[in-house]
Amino acid sequence: MLHHLLLILAGIAGGFINTFAAGGSVVQLPAMIALGLHPMIANTTNHVPVLLGFLAAIWRFHRSGTMPWRDGFKISMPMVLGSLGGALTASYISDRVTGYVLLASLLLALVLMVAKPDRWLHQISEQSELTIGPLVLFLSFLVGFWAGLIVIGSGVFILLTLVLAANFRIPQANAIKVLTIGIATLLSVIVFGLKGQIAWAWAIPVSIGSISGSLIGAKLVTIQSTGKWVYMLILITLMTEIVHLGSGVFH
Repeated sequence: MLHHLLLILAGIAGGFINTFAAGGSVVQLPAMIALGLHPMIANTTNHVPVLLGFLAAIWRFHRSGTMPWRDGFKISMPMVLGSLGGALTASYISDRVTGYVLLASLLLALVLMVAKPDRWLHQISEQSELTIGPLVLFLSFLVGFWAGLIVIGSGVFILLTLVLAANFRIPQANAIKVLTIGIATLLSVIVFGLKGQIAWAWAIPVSIGSISGSLIGAKLVTIQSTGKWVYMLILITLMTEIVHLGSGVFH
């Protein structure tokens, strides 16, 4: 019972962070690993609570009228292609190489967050002109590959793309984030499930918590002036992930 309770609590925290900001896997993955699941299987299993939490968030965003469906599906298409490649590549990359690549990517994301804080902290009430051109679609493909490969950091990367490159406001960017990564993660879950790389006994309790946390996060992020809280939470999760990964990679 204690084992399952801890997994549910990790799922609640991870689901909230994933939906309200990004980086909830920094809670879910270490929890599963600490409780005895192999790191590679924890990584593949983590796709299930991410998927189910995002499905719950999509429903919440739709009910609140926040989901820009047309833009979301347009950005989803290159992400789907990327996620297939990432999921198929995941089992062929060593843990150490994955660690180095992930650490470098998270450091880049942190630099981009710090370089343009005004886009997160002082957003105007009306949208700027949206820009969904070849650059945004290409970046979406890369994020999709990352989501299929590792999941960690993919929420941050798609938010950076949507806010900095496409000029979406944070509530709409979060709605598109859960839609696009949700679709990409669905394909990853299918691939990992067919390969027998998902520990369902672990995925279920984490998913129960993830659904609850995601519903709470989706409701709160639609409130005006949440940009600074989203920004701070992303910075905290990024720095936590970087410290955790750095200590493991360079150990």
